[in-house]
Amino acid sequence: MQNLLELISLINRNKTKSIDVIGNLPPRKSMVQQFYEKLSNGELSTDEEAAQYFYESSPRDRNYKTLKKRLTERLYNTAILTDANQARFNEAAKAYTACWKDFSIAKVLFHQYAHTNGAILMEKVLKQSLKYQFPELIVEICRVQRMFYASVKQNKKKFEYYNQLYTTYAEIVQADAIAEAYHCEGILNIYHGKGKKKELALEQAKTQLMELKKLAEQYDSYRLHLHYRVLDLTVAKENGEIIKAIQICEDALHFFRERPHYFLTGQKAFTSQLFILYWQTKQYEKGKVLLRFSRQFATPGTMDWSVYNHYQFLLGMHTSQYEAAAASLKTIIHHNNYKLLPSYERESWQLKLAYITFLYKLGKIKSIEQPKFRLGKFLNEVPMFAADKRARNIPILVIQILFLLLDKKHGKAIDRMEAIDAYCKRHLKKDDTYRSHCFIKMLLKIIEANFHPVAARRKAAPLVKKLTKVPFEVSGQVHEIEIIPYEELWELALESLDTKFYKADPKSKSV
Repeated sequence: MQNLLELISLINRNKTKSIDVIGNLPPRKSMVQQFYEKLSNGELSTDEEAAQYFYESSPRDRNYKTLKKRLTERLYNTAILTDANQARFNEAAKAYTACWKDFSIAKVLFHQYAHTNGAILMEKVLKQSLKYQFPELIVEICRVQRMFYASVKQNKKKFEYYNQLYTTYAEIVQADAIAEAYHCEGILNIYHGKGKKKELALEQAKTQLMELKKLAEQYDSYRLHLHYRVLDLTVAKENGEIIKAIQICEDALHFFRERPHYFLTGQKAFTSQLFILYWQTKQYEKGKVLLRFSRQFATPGTMDWSVYNHYQFLLGMHTSQYEAAAASLKTIIHHNNYKLLPSYERESWQLKLAYITFLYKLGKIKSIEQPKFRLGKFLNEVPMFAADKRARNIPILVIQILFLLLDKKHGKAIDRMEAIDAYCKRHLKKDDTYRSHCFIKMLLKIIEANFHPVAARRKAAPLVKKLTKVPFEVSGQVHEIEIIPYEELWELALESLDTKFYKADPKSKSV
């Protein structure tokens, strides 16, 4: 189902013509059209719901599979009509889409023996491809054209021109391929490697970077520079070289901004990485300046727009500007395209909504209308992550406890904390979750102090000291975990308590 939602999101944000104009549909809406509209407006979101609605059956039903296949085919046909001449596309993106479309037409013309027309169209595409530097497309065009001028037209001068151009750009394509392969190896072996394997992968990446540096000095290729610089950044971050990582991002941004004929992907990628590094090192003013620059990428309803608001949210939460964070959240969840965002992106915003709701209940946000939030629904819809992403469960576990403390549900808080303590002992022993480990232990002290804020502060003081010894900026935690800095979240947790002592129920398993 996610593939259909992704296509619908593409069509909607590109303002492509509705699918009811594709295929000469009859006046009465077909089931395909109904399916499209119900997915588009969020009435249906899973295969189970759709199969039940149309056929009162399961997704395994043959009729439902046929319906889904027909809609998928229609969406593919519609997606190819994407209008690239929109403000959110830069010139390179517009040219890329147009060139590949025209190249495909030219290939069909050659296949149908309309060689002269095919060659004329190929020449037009080549001019644009050379202007915007699309090496792979240039190579494909040259392969076709040199064969045409060697066998059909038998024009030696034209053949040699295309043959030489092919040789030149084939080298660039090869360099791009090497950089891409090294980058992919880095993702798999560095990001997902452990222990000795990870160390070996980092050493191998250093050697690869030396090779890529020479290639980058030789070729001014977009893909080569993108993969090379991302791998360089990956190694710096994994080695804890934050200052170097910031320099790599700043240099990369300068490089890509100086080349307006390149895709915006390079600028977007390094703007995003640089913001996280500024934010992690508490250079908030630089982060604000960077966000003002990245606003140009944030077309409402797109993933870039969601990411932009995510960073605005982070700035607000980490500078105690909670109302600004709430405004960013509201912008996202009230937008018509919110339901078309990928499920993992919506889950991330639902988690943010939980923390914003906690702040509303504490009275920290007043001027902005409070969004609707149901804790039970949130806990049912936002999944607990598998073993390889257990750290991402931390903010989910923490917000559960904060709500129980705020609502004075002390018995449930005691039982829940017992389970979380066991989870903490099993899964939060690594260096990159040290701060989370400390914070959960601090929450446990609230129970030991019978929910009294003064006693809890006294009991947790040694843990607070440990927490401050490993500040956020050097902890290595990903930005999705510590939604509010733990030092501030601890004060908010204490603020949610009253000055009474609440002793544990002797029947409870917790002491």
